[in-house]
Amino acid sequence: LVRAGLMDAADFEKSFNKMLRQFYNSPIKNTPNNKIFENFWKLGDYQRIPYWRGCVYAFYLDNLLLKATNRKTGLREIVLRLKTIVHNRPGYEFTNDEFIQQLAAYLPEKRIREEFNQFILEGNSIPLNSADVLPEFQINNVGDIPQLKIKNKRKFYSNYQTR
Repeated sequence: LVRAGLMDAADFEKSFNKMLRQFYNSPIKNTPNNKIFENFWKLGDYQRIPYWRGCVYAFYLDNLLLKATNRKTGLREIVLRLKTIVHNRPGYEFTNDEFIQQLAAYLPEKRIREEFNQFILEGNSIPLNSADVLPEFQINNVGDIPQLKIKNKRKFYSNYQTR
């Protein structure tokens, strides 16, 4: 939405922090993926957890990638490569291993594989902190809930221009 000009830095910060509060306050935030799908149609956060978790993980990975590649490759480029890989497949689906292999071109495979299993499959909380994000961001914890602050809007916007 930022890249399309539909959301500015303040809106991004507000929306992302709202999602972080909802996700990290959820009593089921650490539910493993296989249990989420078993309970997906029940009341509560079961329908939201995959999206919230995926959003936090995507932000985390994007920052790791951009830091590791001096801002040359982010999660967007990984997703575009995956799109090319699955172009002729029915359902356009890629495997977890294909996803990890694309990330491993820039990040240590062992770390990515372990974190994917911990954060996505097992449902462990993703520990957002300022050390893992770009310098234009700051993460402050309010209790157990990470909150994002955009410290440098110019750098923030430059992340969403075509690389």
